[in-house]
Amino acid sequence: MGDAPVLSRLRIAYSDSLVESWLEIQLYDLAEFSGCKEKQSEAQRQETARLIITNFHYLKVTELMYFFQLFKSGTFGKFYGVVDGLAIMESLRKFLSIRLDEITKAERERLDAEKAERMATWAKEAITREEYEELKWLFNMGYEKGVHVKSFK
Repeated sequence: MGDAPVLSRLRIAYSDSLVESWLEIQLYDLAEFSGCKEKQSEAQRQETARLIITNFHYLKVTELMYFFQLFKSGTFGKFYGVVDGLAIMESLRKFLSIRLDEITKAERERLDAEKAERMATWAKEAITREEYEELKWLFNMGYEKGVHVKSFK
């Protein structure tokens, strides 16, 4: 929900290689954390990073950081013997569902807050039914149209 840049914006502002390097570091860290004996080769990490950039260019850096945190916490299962680029890509697709739920929840909360604000404003400006009943006779006499009773001397 924050203002962190998306991958495609980073590619424009910096370079493909910088974004790719950052992702490779995240992938390497994930592999080290997993404790698997067989790690991705550098070429496999590069290809996985490129695939992430290509397929998930609209994700914010913070969202990807959150994804890697969830992966490390076991949300998407674990690697079996080898760090697998396909498992990472599949997990990213599952992450999109979590992301959508979070975005939907935040949007609902934002709309609820806006509605509450509108209701508070309305409550300040509106009159009660009792006040309306007391003032109704003025409207019936034409005061809302600018017709006023003239005083006679």
